[in-house]
Amino acid sequence: MDPINERQLLKMLMDTESNENASQQCFFVTPKLLPDMEYTKTVNTMVVYNSQTMLPHSRFNLERIFRARRKVMQKHS
Repeated sequence: MDPINERQLLKMLMDTESNENASQQCFFVTPKLLPDMEYTKTVNTMVVYNSQTMLPHSRFNLERIFRARRKVMQKHS
């Protein structure tokens, strides 16, 4: 899925889930994280890091990864 539609789909799921009358469960599976996405308080987000090439859990810092990505994106814009 292209980045624009991926973000729109996740936003639609967030809007639907945040409805007070919502009684459904939605699962959104993606091989990457969506930085700067607004998640509602009613949504549980689970991230699974499972690869031989991943950093050990004790060295994994999600905020540092997002900062590095923003820095790269700013260079290319």
